[in-house]
Order: sequence, then C-alpha cells, then structure tokens
Amino acid sequence: MTNPFMNQWIAMGQDTLKKITEAQQNGFAGLKQPQPFDMSSAAEVMKTSVKSFQDASNQSTDMINRMISNQASSMKLNVSAEAMTNLTEIVGVSINQAMQQQTKLASECMKPLANFLTGLSEVRKTEDLIGLQTAFSRDIEAALKGNAEENAALLGSVRSAVSSWTENTLDSVADSKTDNS
Repeated sequence: MTNPFMNQWIAMGQDTLKKITEAQQNGFAGLKQPQPFDMSSAAEVMKTSVKSFQDASNQSTDMINRMISNQASSMKLNVSAEAMTNLTEIVGVSINQAMQQQTKLASECMKPLANFLTGLSEVRKTEDLIGLQTAFSRDIEAALKGNAEENAALLGSVRSAVSSWTENTLDSVADSKTDNS
C-alpha cells in the first residue's frame, strides 16, 4: 500500500514528463519536414516549446499546492497545538511547584543554620560543639528528608499528569483520524 502523498507525487511527475514529451514532439514536428530554414518557423517552435514548459510548470505547481493543502488539512494541526498547550501547562505547574519546594527547603535550612551560628558563640568545650553540630545535622536532615518526600510526591503527580496527557493526546489523534475517514 503506497502513501497517498507519494501517489500524487508520482502522478504529477508522470504528467509533467508527458507534457515535456508533447512539447518536444510539437516543437520538432516542423523541423522534420524538408523546407528551407525559416526563422519564423524556428521562432514558432521555440514559442510552442516555451508555452508547453510553462503549462507543465504551472500544472506541477498547482498539483504541489494541492498536495500540500491536502496534507496540511489531513494533519489536524489543531490537535497537536492543543496537546502542546496542555503539556506546557503541566510542565509550567510542575516547575512552579518544584521551585516552591526548593524555596521552602532553603527557608527550612536557614533556621538550623541561624541556630548553629548563634550556638557557636556559646560553645565552651568540645562536647558543646559536638552537640551543636549534631543538632544542626539532625535539623538539616529533617528538612532534606521532608523535601525529598515532597519531591517524590511531586514526581508522582507529574508522572500521573503526563500519563493522562499522553492517553488523552493519543485518543485525540485517533479521533481526528476517524474524522478524516
């Protein structure tokens, strides 16, 4: 089974070749008869050839324009545009949520850091420093763990949204192909 676009292209090529062959036959028909050379008949042959080539060119251009128009209308570009708009929305929301989580993480890390820096001024011995570092590490770990859990939840929702988008897009494409039939 051949592609309709290719069938149109082949038909256009065959028709163009036919027009060129006819132009050559018409142009050289006058030259085959033994006559004294006449510039007016040579000019007539050239005019006929040029006209035939112009007609073939115009026909080829028209056929190409029809093929492009047929292909463009059969592609249902509005389905693609809608799908891209929906995907862009999913990506935008996901990036916004990820940025909010990163901002929240930075904020949650500032308090333990502030406590650590304040506590450094009160350190008098090694045990105080170790205790302060332990508390700082514990608080940072809790912030990172919470952020990791939120990121995992976000990735799960993005996965779900993209899966739903994919399914909806494939359904839309299938529906548009059914509409074309």
